[in-house]
Amino acid sequence: MTSPTFKLDLAATDGAARCGVLTTAHGAIDTPAFMPVGTAATVKAMFPETVASTGAQIILANTYHLMLRPGAERVAAFGGVRKFMNWPGPVLTDSGGFQVMSLAKLRHISEDGVTFRSHIDGTQYHLTPERSIAIQHQLDATITMAFDECTPFPATLDVARESMELSMRWAKRSKEAFNLQTEEERAGRLRNSVASSNTRPVKAAAATQYQRRKERGATTGAASGPIDSRIWSQIPAVSSSLTSFSRLASVIFNSSKKIFACSASAAFPGSAFIH
Repeated sequence: MTSPTFKLDLAATDGAARCGVLTTAHGAIDTPAFMPVGTAATVKAMFPETVASTGAQIILANTYHLMLRPGAERVAAFGGVRKFMNWPGPVLTDSGGFQVMSLAKLRHISEDGVTFRSHIDGTQYHLTPERSIAIQHQLDATITMAFDECTPFPATLDVARESMELSMRWAKRSKEAFNLQTEEERAGRLRNSVASSNTRPVKAAAATQYQRRKERGATTGAASGPIDSRIWSQIPAVSSSLTSFSRLASVIFNSSKKIFACSASAAFPGSAFIH
């Protein structure tokens, strides 16, 4: 049997707008796509069948919350997050970076990774790019996110640049960890890189580096606090760089309360878009 291929087929374009179909190991996704967030392997107050009936084709699951409870190993024993929550389609797992960075008083950042204490019981954990990728592999993610530092907003240019450069180094380690999986395990799956700075020149620099690395996907975000109107002005320039990828660029912009697509005209709490 031929292994499934992760690819994007463009159906139509109109200026910067486009629509197409993502083919993944766990099913196809029509784009632009609305992605409900199932933080702890469930979309709150909804059965998986109800979520599917809305037309949703992919769900986001949260690495940080699932590693703490019920634990990645337990989810893996059930066959991955898709079987654990009875969701037949693709799943994107975030890296856990944003949630860890939100624990300002409970974590310590180093070049190796982040040491933090659980907000549940105070247990100490050490999360690295390699460990994040391993957990997402245990969760059987369709789209795996690189571990990144979520830059605070507002931030000085120097702080934003240092944060971006750390995230780029972590992205390289994340990619190396992802590539350690067998070809069969990686078939039809994607590892995304993250441009997490909130400063336009730094975001643009990150986008340029992703192009040079020939990454298959990229996301842009996030804001660690309330949305600031200045962030919106950065999106068109950065997204134009990301969407020029010859392979695939899924452009996602997220905040502590909402996740938006660069092309979204309205905000939808607890959701995400793939463009």
